[in-house]
Amino acid sequence: MGSERENILQIAEIMSREPVSCSLDVTVQHVADLMKQFTISSVVVLENDLVVGIITVDDIVRKAVALGKDTKKTLAKEIMSTDIISIKPDAYMRDAMILFGEEEIRQVPVMQDAKLVGFLTEKDVLRIEPTLADLALAKMREKEDLRQIRIQKFVNKEFIDDEDEEDLM
Repeated sequence: MGSERENILQIAEIMSREPVSCSLDVTVQHVADLMKQFTISSVVVLENDLVVGIITVDDIVRKAVALGKDTKKTLAKEIMSTDIISIKPDAYMRDAMILFGEEEIRQVPVMQDAKLVGFLTEKDVLRIEPTLADLALAKMREKEDLRQIRIQKFVNKEFIDDEDEEDLM
């Protein structure tokens, strides 16, 4: 069962607003340098401001390095993934979590009307999760405290008023 916030928090609120991108004709080495410089694991490939691909660390390893290709000569367009899965900024965090699981991906471009407006990673979502866990734990503790007060009142044969009942709901 998902948290209520998972259905309220929109992608626009947690996405990176300035995704790192490159053009089709840069080298794989350049893409790897961008990943190192910005401490990221994927770069969006653009052509005329449209998303045409994505390159992940896995793409670099499997499609270039493991095949013995020269990363200083191999171009981004040669190894990029072109089957673009995206999400809209008005989608909810829960939608992203489902998308990551179903598509077995860890990052996704955020698109509005075919335009790149952001980027979302599992890390972005996980940054929110501890907050959600903390909120849920605080709520559980509050309910438990109220339950203990109610039990104590019952044991002491004290009157339980309507406010106590409402707080436990």
